[in-house]
Amino acid sequence: MSLPQPTPLQIQQARLNAELTHRKAAEIAGLSDAQAWSKYENPDSGKTIPVWRWEWFLVQTGQHPTMHLAEGPGPLAHKLNIAP
Repeated sequence: MSLPQPTPLQIQQARLNAELTHRKAAEIAGLSDAQAWSKYENPDSGKTIPVWRWEWFLVQTGQHPTMHLAEGPGPLAHKLNIAP
């Protein structure tokens, strides 16, 4: 289940909640520069964040309402032959 498209204000509030700069928020979201993140926060830019990127940002910053990161191997990690 995906979250709804966030508003620019919600995006800004999530960044501020996490005490992040635009640059750090962009890095966490997998963006190449801070200006890209800034456009998501600007209602006049016409740029909307893809919901998958929004959800990933929320997970990474501990703000997702239903998902979180947990330490240790995932339930299917044993199927990959990768040592930590």
